[in-house]
Amino acid sequence: MFSFQEFSATFAIGAFALSVFAGLVYLLFGLNLLERLGILSPADGGAVGRFSLMFVAAAFFGIGMVAEDLSNRYVDSDENTPH
Repeated sequence: MFSFQEFSATFAIGAFALSVFAGLVYLLFGLNLLERLGILSPADGGAVGRFSLMFVAAAFFGIGMVAEDLSNRYVDSDENTPH
C-alpha cells in the first residue's frame, strides 16, 4: 500500500546521502557537482537543468530505497539475535 510518509522519508534519506556526497566531493576536490550537472547554471536555457534535476531526484529516491533495504536487513538480523 502506498504511504506518502514512507515515500517522502525514502526521498529525504536519498537527498541527504547525495548532499553529503556532493559536499565531500566539493571539500576534497573543489568540484561543485550541481554546477557540473547544469542544475544551478543551465547552459542552454534550462533544458539540461530540468533533465539533470529529474535525474538527481530519481537518484535521491534510488539511494533512499537502497538505504531503506539495508536498514530493514539490519533490523531483521538484529531481531533474530538473542539479547
